[in-house]
Amino acid sequence: MNDHHCFVHKHRDTDWHFGDGNIKFKGISSGAWGSYIHYFERQDFSFDSEGCIIFMQQEATDDYIDYLIQAGQIGTNLLELFNKFGFMDSVNSLDGCAHFHSSMLYTFRNTGNGFNGNSLADPWDAIRKFGIIPWTALPFDQNTTQADCLAKNPQNLLDMGQQFLAAVGGKNWVNYHYVNDGGPTNTQAMDIARQQAPLCLGVLAEAPGWNQYEPPIVQGPPCHGVMNYDKNDIGELILDHYVPFEKVLQTGYPMQYVLQAIINIVPPPPAPLPPASSFPADPTTVQVNQWQVWLTALAAWLNNIKTTIMNGIKGRHG
Repeated sequence: MNDHHCFVHKHRDTDWHFGDGNIKFKGISSGAWGSYIHYFERQDFSFDSEGCIIFMQQEATDDYIDYLIQAGQIGTNLLELFNKFGFMDSVNSLDGCAHFHSSMLYTFRNTGNGFNGNSLADPWDAIRKFGIIPWTALPFDQNTTQADCLAKNPQNLLDMGQQFLAAVGGKNWVNYHYVNDGGPTNTQAMDIARQQAPLCLGVLAEAPGWNQYEPPIVQGPPCHGVMNYDKNDIGELILDHYVPFEKVLQTGYPMQYVLQAIINIVPPPPAPLPPASSFPADPTTVQVNQWQVWLTALAAWLNNIKTTIMNGIKGRHG
């Protein structure tokens, strides 16, 4: 890699922090997310996109949604929508199977920062406001130019992003908090938090030592963003956007900034049920039971929307 500086920290007093109770902790894994990594994204081809923070968000989002799909937590209707839009990509996946794959370039454009870098929160704020679209609808690959990166998203793609947003329950489908906001490295807190979701790290990545599986420990302010998906005896396992894509940051490597985003998909309920007369035997009981299910789904969706309206678009207000 080149010694770029695409990490820009923005301190905000209103940002949430891990353990403050604003996002309920619910451990859903052992803290190992490697089995949900299905794409290696590269941030430099003929030029460097300076988009490491956006790639990190894209990878964490795709991994989390792949987990939800594998865990059976994505309903049939929503999964059909993912397929219809083109999110389920088998052509570019590492195993040749269809997995969720979103567009980094769409979010890159929506942050409005161009090649000037981003804070860890910027892409999450953008996908709360603009949603996401499939990688196949707007890929970042060897054919992408600098002009492509600086272009505006056309209305049809923005409309697709809003359709996605409506399907997953509105802006509140993502919330985030800092696990470390500029303090000393805290791997104990990282280990606990990672049971809930992958982690987004702001780290120093100096050339030429960075481009190896085990980069040497360096000290200094962060300039790069990577996703932390697990750990081993050496240190923290990360997914990077420079070859080699999978690296390990040794114990002692400074990780002053760690952000975690939590995805909570609450799709709108289906249309109300037909009258009881259209049901077979014992229609009243069947209808009452199904209406109870529908009303429960409606209440969850309305609560998600209400929280979004009351708290605004920023993930820290989730």
